[in-house]
Amino acid sequence: MGKGIRTLLLFTIAIFAYTTSYLPYGQGLMDPLRWILLAFLCVFALSAPRSSPTAFRAGGLKAFVFLFVAVALLSSLWSHIASLRTFQRGVSVAFLAIFIFLALWPRLQKLADYYALTSVLAAAAWLTIAANLLALVVRPAWAIRPYTHAFQGVFGNPNELGMLYAILLPMAVARFHYRPRLTSAALPAVVFVLLLASQSRAGILGAFVGVGAFYAQYYGQKLWIAIVLALMVLAPMVVMRDTGTVLDPVEQSFLRGESNVDQYGSGRLGLWDMAFQRFKERPFAGYGLGTAGDCFMPNGEPFRWHSSFTQTAVELGIIGLFFYFAPMVYSGVKMATYHLADVKSARVRAVAAGLAAAWFAGAVDSFFESWLFSVGNVASLLAWICFAAGMKAVSEASTMCEGN
Repeated sequence: MGKGIRTLLLFTIAIFAYTTSYLPYGQGLMDPLRWILLAFLCVFALSAPRSSPTAFRAGGLKAFVFLFVAVALLSSLWSHIASLRTFQRGVSVAFLAIFIFLALWPRLQKLADYYALTSVLAAAAWLTIAANLLALVVRPAWAIRPYTHAFQGVFGNPNELGMLYAILLPMAVARFHYRPRLTSAALPAVVFVLLLASQSRAGILGAFVGVGAFYAQYYGQKLWIAIVLALMVLAPMVVMRDTGTVLDPVEQSFLRGESNVDQYGSGRLGLWDMAFQRFKERPFAGYGLGTAGDCFMPNGEPFRWHSSFTQTAVELGIIGLFFYFAPMVYSGVKMATYHLADVKSARVRAVAAGLAAAWFAGAVDSFFESWLFSVGNVASLLAWICFAAGMKAVSEASTMCEGN
């Protein structure tokens, strides 16, 4: 990876993080700037280097991704509300796919390229950490959520912070294994503390699974058994348990009439049932990408499906869900069948497993939060970067060159 694309990528991630935040300063400028920067990253696809003879090209995987892009764009033709906005959302998904698979993918060839990418992600993590801690000092009323007292930093929502650090924690752990230093040890420690402080059950669960997936890949596949058993115990406790905490008025209002909403994971089971009822009305092609917010709660708040899978099914129907789910299945099979433990280089194992596990953590979190195809969200950008880099690294680990 060249220095130019690394610098531009870090700047783009920083702007995406800013627009995801609740900071009111300069949002009018930052919002169009993030799309301009993403478009510039797409331009790098024009100068992409040729793949090495041993490179993993993943033609089938890319075909599924771009077929999803096509469905997202075409959904503006049948979108029941705001077809122009649906088309714009589809264009944002197209930008993301072009950058990830046509600009970034061919530039990841040597171990140094992958490590350079994790350096960008680590720098982005430190930037968000600094911003969140500064918010805690300067404006604690912003940084701490009322009622639940969960830490939300500059993002205005603990779940936003949870989804971001669920992705970054496995990558941070991997960097420590790649090159153990004080700063490399400090990053996962700080991310873990902030993640716990957020009280984001989906984020904590995703990070737990992601870090477990990293160690399963790094040391050997037998650890998958422990991960699955732990997940079976932890998932109901973390996501569906009756916490007895006080919910804020917005959370109380989106499912009026349901008794003891807290025991259903902040109403998620009820939301998913309502989504299924809506899905049955237009099951084949859905309502159009980005139309979930056109359904409103009694208090006027946009309806949130709280699951990327559920939202995709409602917005793009069975067709879109199929092309969306295919990369999930692919990555799961890849993680379960490739033996990174057989790769002699510990550094190659660490980087490959860390990036793949970061994607895995984000995918788990996205089951409980609807963000994975909200391209304007910084977590979505990071998750798909880790998806492409992780799958390519795992596939090429046995032949990856450690030189510069």
